[in-house]
Amino acid sequence: MIEDCTHENGPLIVIPGSHRGPIYDHHQDGVFAGGIDPVSLVNLLDGAVELTGRAGSITIHHVRTLHASGNNTGMTTRPLLLFSYAAVDAFPVFYHYDLAEFDSRIVRGEPTLEGRMEALPFRISQPRKSGAGSIFDDQTMMQRAVET
Repeated sequence: MIEDCTHENGPLIVIPGSHRGPIYDHHQDGVFAGGIDPVSLVNLLDGAVELTGRAGSITIHHVRTLHASGNNTGMTTRPLLLFSYAAVDAFPVFYHYDLAEFDSRIVRGEPTLEGRMEALPFRISQPRKSGAGSIFDDQTMMQRAVET
């Protein structure tokens, strides 16, 4: 955390252990929306935990952990820095990517052409909304659905 993060800053909220559970659909009307209909999570919300902390704190969670953020109602911004790590043999699940670029980001270990697969289900975030450049662009679909 670059600055202190309090409840008022709308911190990251996670549901511990959810990475071991089912895959939830992040699509709306057949298009990736970058979020899950909260109605499908109603039985899990009581276990949600806010990740607050002092500047310099870090949080680490599995990529499949259900997570969200609340609105920032405080008087300060909520700057953050995200790092994403994966094992050197955990290749992206896409039909094409730049292997040299992928290998250029290795922090520890050596490049390999032998991938590893774990028995974890996943859902591909396709198709994407035309013109979506970030997850926040994708999520505007959900905001419009809530407003109507």
